[in-house]
Amino acid sequence: MPTKAPRPDTLRRSRTSVTLLHVHLVFVVKYRRRVMSKRVLATAFAAAYAACSEHGWLLEEINGEADHLHLMLKYGPSDSISDIVRRLKIATSTAIRAAAFPEVLRKLRGGAFWSPSYFASSCGGAPLDVIKQYIEGQGKCEKTPHPAASTRSAWKG
Repeated sequence: MPTKAPRPDTLRRSRTSVTLLHVHLVFVVKYRRRVMSKRVLATAFAAAYAACSEHGWLLEEINGEADHLHLMLKYGPSDSISDIVRRLKIATSTAIRAAAFPEVLRKLRGGAFWSPSYFASSCGGAPLDVIKQYIEGQGKCEKTPHPAASTRSAWKG
């Protein structure tokens, strides 16, 4: 039974932690070949959504161009970014290769679809300057509101 996908704005709660983790990923096609037509992108999108659903990640945004793919997803504290990347690259490249698109077959030989490298950046939450200011304010007599409290009332004592 598939797990219900979490809402993008909700915290993940477990017995020992409360998290809100987002990552922006970029995958580049091997040799930067421009092989991702609209139908290749659609296949990659469907495979990425399926993989995220299977592993309990929430794919919040996905888009791409002819030679690369951008994804933004929410993941849990027990998931490593390298494992997420590995699983997503396998799922998307397997689906694209299985579809045997002529534009891919003409320009890419061998089994690899994606370059072995990737870009990953944490995202979401409060801006870095706000977090720095919050940390600098620690230990002072007056309580400084937590950066995440901007959407709710400030801390009380």
